[in-house]
Amino acid sequence: MVGKKSYEDICLYHMLIGRLLYLTNTRKHICFVVHQLSRFLSAPINIHYKAACRVIRYLEVCPGKGLFFPKSSTIQLLGFTYADWVGCVDTRYIIGLCLFLGLSLISWHTKKIKVLYPYPLVKNNR
Repeated sequence: MVGKKSYEDICLYHMLIGRLLYLTNTRKHICFVVHQLSRFLSAPINIHYKAACRVIRYLEVCPGKGLFFPKSSTIQLLGFTYADWVGCVDTRYIIGLCLFLGLSLISWHTKKIKVLYPYPLVKNNR
């Protein structure tokens, strides 16, 4: 970014964003801004750090917002993952994730990825 001053303490920025990402589990209303800030982990500038500090100040003002799960609650947060080879074993792979809160599905994600092997599966005989 030309003309923008880079933030000096990248380690501090990483810790701050990591803690904010952890908070997104119970405070869904900050997900978008935290994920936008996490895009700049490799090269943050001062404005990114100031925006992250602003999120912290926002959280201090409204501590009651978010999800609360007491120890005595019978509601459980369950996560399931699934992986399956599809079609040609050499090239395609599907992964999936489902998150349940109690009996309700609250989030899911599937993705087809291409697996690239660092070595050939079939050895050429010369």
